[in-house]
Amino acid sequence: MVFGATGSGKSMSLLQLILMFYGQKPRPKVVWIDNGASSQRAIEILGGEFIDLNIQSKMRLNAFDLGPGEKKPTPSKVKLILAVLETILKDDNLVGLPKREKALLEEAIFQCYERIRDRMPTLSDLRAILMAHAVPSMKAYGEILFSWTGDTAYGRLLDGQSNITLSKNLTTIEIKGLESFPELQNVFLLLFTAFIQEQASKDISQPFVLIIDEAWRLFQTP
Repeated sequence: MVFGATGSGKSMSLLQLILMFYGQKPRPKVVWIDNGASSQRAIEILGGEFIDLNIQSKMRLNAFDLGPGEKKPTPSKVKLILAVLETILKDDNLVGLPKREKALLEEAIFQCYERIRDRMPTLSDLRAILMAHAVPSMKAYGEILFSWTGDTAYGRLLDGQSNITLSKNLTTIEIKGLESFPELQNVFLLLFTAFIQEQASKDISQPFVLIIDEAWRLFQTP
């Protein structure tokens, strides 16, 4: 972890470390989740990819994605989806959701995978289950998910099949464009870190480094 005041040289120090790391063989993969485009110039010079994520982006990342050949979610995948739902559904003055509600949400997540066989489930599939739920609080959660599904601003980014690939060895994902939408920004941080971890685990022979600017946001959720 790197701490320092604005202008103290955090980004420059990280860029120097990346350049040393990038010169190794086999060539490593570097992903930088940036918040202020401090890495953009260096990434472009080195032939990498700069992805500007904002509310108008046509990118989509599905929380329900599974790895190749997987049919059922692992315990860590279920906990990731629950963490995303907790970020979306909990009131601002609460640390998290009640235990009973979390258990019912977990049951609904498993129902999504049981019912949807021909594709990856989505938030819309989960919302449909919640809207038909016998427990009133679950239906209320389904109503909240309206703003995160379908053709809404958030739904276009999170509801549907993923279209994000990390095709280059150097990639920056700029999230400052989501700064006015802190809940959405926090959700994407959770999903991106999990997505990148899954990508890295596919080929453990290739070195991999993930850099997260403003990583303190990740420590705001259990």
